[in-house]
Amino acid sequence: METKMKKSFQGGMKNIVPNLELVFKVCYLVHLLMAFNAYFAGERIMNVTLVLTLFFGGLMGIMRLIRIKDYITFPNILWLIAFIGSYAITALVNIRYGLFESAQYFVWLLFQFGLLYTFDWKRDREEVRKEFHIVAYVLIVILTIYNIIGFIMLMQNHGFWHEAADGQIHRIGMAEWGRLHGLHADPNYGAVTSAVGLLLALYLMMRNKKIWIRLFLSITVLFQYLFIVFSVSRSGLIAAICGTAAFVGLYYLKKAKKYTMIVSIIAVVVVAGVMFGGSKLLINSYNTYMEYRTEESGDDITKKEPTISREGDMEATGGDISNRRFSIWKSAIEIFISSPVTGVGFRNIIPYAKDQLPGTYILKVNNQYGDFDAMHNVIMDTLASQGIIGIAILAGFIVSTIVFLIKNFNAIREEHWVVNSVLFCCCLTIGISSMFVSQILYVNNPNTYLFWALLGYLIYSMKRDGERINKEAGKTKEVLK
Repeated sequence: METKMKKSFQGGMKNIVPNLELVFKVCYLVHLLMAFNAYFAGERIMNVTLVLTLFFGGLMGIMRLIRIKDYITFPNILWLIAFIGSYAITALVNIRYGLFESAQYFVWLLFQFGLLYTFDWKRDREEVRKEFHIVAYVLIVILTIYNIIGFIMLMQNHGFWHEAADGQIHRIGMAEWGRLHGLHADPNYGAVTSAVGLLLALYLMMRNKKIWIRLFLSITVLFQYLFIVFSVSRSGLIAAICGTAAFVGLYYLKKAKKYTMIVSIIAVVVVAGVMFGGSKLLINSYNTYMEYRTEESGDDITKKEPTISREGDMEATGGDISNRRFSIWKSAIEIFISSPVTGVGFRNIIPYAKDQLPGTYILKVNNQYGDFDAMHNVIMDTLASQGIIGIAILAGFIVSTIVFLIKNFNAIREEHWVVNSVLFCCCLTIGISSMFVSQILYVNNPNTYLFWALLGYLIYSMKRDGERINKEAGKTKEVLK
C-alpha cells in the first residue's frame, strides 16, 4: 500500500513539475527584463514580479529536493555545487564587510544553477522543446517592444533622465554623448540580450512555416540588430557577429550538400562582413540624416549631439580604448593578490577596497567618476570575488563542459542539429561578451539567466542523444553475444 502511494505521489509530482518549471522560468525572465528596463527599474511594481519569482522558485526548489536523485546526476552539477560552497565560505570569511547582499545573491545563484541549468534529463523531449520555445517567444516579444520604442526615440533624437521611486536615475532614449539607450537600463547588457534575441528569432524562423509568424520574426531580427548597432556597444556587436556567424556556419556545415566545410566558412565570412559593414553603413547614414535635419529644421534638436559615436567616451577617458577596463582589471588583480585564496566576495569589493586598498582605481576618489563594483570581465570578477578556489572550480566546470560537448558531438541527431547549434551559439555570444561586461556570475540580469537556462537545454539535449547512442550500442553488443 505504501509503495503504491509513493509511486502515485511521485507520478503526480512529475506531472506538476514541468508546468511549474515553465511558470517559474517565465516569471523569472519577465522580472529580469523589467528590472533592466529603465522605466521599471527601482519602481514598486518590481516587488510584485520579485515575489512571484521567489514564490514559484521556492516551490520548484522544494519539488527538486524531493526528487533530488533525478537531478544530482545532471552533467557537471557537482562543479556548480562546489562553486556555491566556495561562495558561502568566502561570504563567511569576509562577513565584516557585509553579509546581507551576499546572502541575497546566494538565493539567485541557487536559482541559476539549481533551477535553470539543472534538468531531469529523463523529461520528455517534446515537452522540453515546447518550454524552450515559449521562453524564447517571451524574450523576443518583450525585446521587440523595447527596441521598437527605442528606435522611435532614436529617429526623434529624443532622450531624458528618469528617476525611479527608489532614487535610481536612468537614461532613456538617446544620450547626448552619442549612443542609444532606448528602454534598456544599460545599453551594453541590452545589446547582448538583443544579440541572443536575434539568434533565437532566426532559429524560430527556420522552424515555423506560417507566413505571419515569419514576418513577425523578421521584424524582430531587424530591430534587435538596429539596437545592437545604435547602442554603439562594441562588446555587444562583437558578440552578435561571432554568435550569428557561428550559427549560420554550423547550419551550413550540416545542411550543405557539397563542399560543406568551404560553404560553411564562406557563410561565416559573409555574415560577419555584412553585420560589421552594415553597422558602419547604418551609423553613417543616420549621422548624415540627423545633420541634414539639424541644418533644415533649426529646432530643439540642435541642443543635443545629433550623431552616433563613442567619441565622448574616448574624450572622457583620455583616449583609453578599453573605456577604463584595463584600469579596472588592474584593481581586480590587486584585490586578488591581497586575498588570493578565498577572494573578498563580489558584494564586498568596494568596502574591502576602501579598507585594504584605498589607492586602487575602482574607488571614486581615484578615478573621479564613481565606485566600480564590477570588474567588467567574468574571470576578473571571479578572481577578486572567490580567489584561487573559485577560479579553479570555474575552470573545472568550463573544461568539463567542453569535454562533454566534444564527447557527445557525434551523437547529435540530424533533427536536433539546428536547435543544438542555436543553443550553443547563444551561450557563445554571452560568453564572449562576458569578457567585457559582468554577467554569467554574480550579476542577476537577463544575460545571466539566458546563459544558464540555454546551457541547461543544450546539455539536456546532447545528453539525451548520447544516451540513445549508448543504448543502441548496448543492444548491438547483446545481439553479437
